Amino acid sequence: MKRVLAGIICITALSLPVSGCSFRLEVNNSDISEPTQVVKQTTEQKTEKKTEQTAAKVTEKTMEKTEKNTTAADAQKESTSSKKTENPAIKEMDALLDQIKTEVVEGDNKSYVRVASSLMNWGVGTPLTTEQIKKETASFYAGLGSGGKAAFVKNVNAVYDTYKKLLGSGGAENLLAEAGVKNAAYPWSTEPLETVEAVYEVVTGAGR
Repeated sequence: MKRVLAGIICITALSLPVSGCSFRLEVNNSDISEPTQVVKQTTEQKTEKKTEQTAAKVTEKTMEKTEKNTTAADAQKESTSSKKTENPAIKEMDALLDQIKTEVVEGDNKSYVRVASSLMNWGVGTPLTTEQIKKETASFYAGLGSGGKAAFVKNVNAVYDTYKKLLGSGGAENLLAEAGVKNAAYPWSTEPLETVEAVYEVVTGAGR
């Protein structure tokens, strides 16, 4: 009996250190996992911050590129506009094209004669080449709205028909007098004016 009791006490004594050891391992495992989570969170924060910085740099570069393109386009536009303004012959031609646009009244033959005589006076005096005239006419026409383009083509056709009547000497004086035109460089020519023909060619060709 004493031997049995001694054996039980011995077994119990042996089991206690094992349980204690197990308990200490669990505590140690818990302590180890916490630094690992901190490291993981720190890594994620660094990655997130790096991603934000990269996105910010890309956005900044895109904005800089857009600003440069816009600035270049504006500079080119200003340069073109400046060149047009500096050339008095181009300004004079634009004024004439605007006259065709605004002063021609449908069905009013006198307005046709007045504008046609202005066109012919300009045509015999302009220093512009036919290529320059065609280019500027195309530019002016392109700047009109769809309705404005249709009306402009109609006005040009009416003025062109009157211009053909004013060429030479047959009846031109009477037409000019009836329209109240006093400062015409009449007679202009018996042959078609290349400058006027260039305007007509571009407008009617674009309006087809």
